[in-house]
Amino acid sequence: MSVYLGFVFAVFAVQWCLLLARKQSHRELGTLALSGVIALACLLPFVAEVASSAAGASSGGTFVQFKVRGFVLAERFLIEHHLSDPGLITLGDLFTLPVNYFLELGFFFLVMVWRLKRFFKQRKRTNAEWCAVLMLITGLWISMFLRSSTISNNDLGWRSCLFIQFIALLWAPDYLAALFSRKRLGGGQPSAKAQRHTWAIIAMACLILGVMGTIHQAFVLRYYAPMVDAKLLPPGMAAGWLSPDTDTGHRAYATREAYTWLQKKLPQNAIEQHDPPMWHDDSFYGLYGERQTVASSAGCNIAIGGDQNDCVKVIRPILDLFRNPTLTFERVQYVCNALSIDVLIARDQDDLWKKPNSWIWTTQPIFANDYVRVFSCH
Repeated sequence: MSVYLGFVFAVFAVQWCLLLARKQSHRELGTLALSGVIALACLLPFVAEVASSAAGASSGGTFVQFKVRGFVLAERFLIEHHLSDPGLITLGDLFTLPVNYFLELGFFFLVMVWRLKRFFKQRKRTNAEWCAVLMLITGLWISMFLRSSTISNNDLGWRSCLFIQFIALLWAPDYLAALFSRKRLGGGQPSAKAQRHTWAIIAMACLILGVMGTIHQAFVLRYYAPMVDAKLLPPGMAAGWLSPDTDTGHRAYATREAYTWLQKKLPQNAIEQHDPPMWHDDSFYGLYGERQTVASSAGCNIAIGGDQNDCVKVIRPILDLFRNPTLTFERVQYVCNALSIDVLIARDQDDLWKKPNSWIWTTQPIFANDYVRVFSCH
């Protein structure tokens, strides 16, 4: 997330420097340029590391690519009417961008349009106003026409909207003050009473819907798993992500207990390894694990940086550890030594957990509960 936010801010900073140079604001330009040089110097070691890891056969592709922001409703309409040509889909997404952004931003969309209209009608504009508008426009055009290409999710398009929301949030009080006053609304043009009431109703409806959506999202993030356990909701995506049954709470508690025990017993430089999921990161390791792992997922997260060939070399023997019921613990120790793994973590969701003759059940663990068994490789 921080990489994409940093990218958007870097693009904004370059444009801001160019604007300051054009306005001959040399003092502000010098301060910003010096800050950029210091930030770049601090960033160089990380950039060098990523560049060197990507020199081989890595995940490939560019960091970003051109792509008009998709609008699901428009795309579905075109496909249902047998207009599935990629060019037509792109045109449909392009022409429906205003509707797309209104549905996504809601109240902030109204604030943005109102403030930009006033800004471009002003004769005198301060540097602060230019800065805010430029930051918003930068987030706007990046989210509209660029997308991240190293991963399947368009994280760049999503994160760049944070800049739009941030600036719109700063402008929102002025918009509400203008909307609910008898003063002029819309860049100095007189607003009739009926028109003002209409816009006030639209703005309040968007604001209420936005707040309700935020509350709903916060509720779902906090209570989705407990509600699935209570059988108030179907498992859905939780079946392959958190738990295949309605026992997520007990499983999460037992997993945290195991990781807490490991944090007390293992040195900071120890390496622990669980069965890496095939299609997503391991949520429990992400929440509770505080030691390094060789592979958190079957894809090794090479989208963030790394070599695909290196991933294949390490992931195959690791997957074999947790999927091959014929492995002896001597073979397990051999793989651990080859990959510098100190501790293996087996859980009840692993394939071998159901194999009573596997090494998970024929080897003495250093920690065990009803859901987790931990083994020392030494």
